[in-house]
Amino acid sequence: MKLTGITWIPTYNCNIDCDHCFFDTLGKQKYMDPDIIHKALDGFAHTKYMFWQHLSGGEIFLNEKKLF
Repeated sequence: MKLTGITWIPTYNCNIDCDHCFFDTLGKQKYMDPDIIHKALDGFAHTKYMFWQHLSGGEIFLNEKKLF
């Protein structure tokens, strides 16, 4: 199987709580461990098929320090 992209969900936290959202946005403030991101990107480093990355989940800019 050739993966062409990856969707990152760095957090489910959000300050809006939209009716249509299926994420648990009001839970604990958890953020994806940066080590997971680095390991995944290292795994894709050798492929020529990785064309896109997508950010999803909650409001990622609630904690910019964790994001960057």
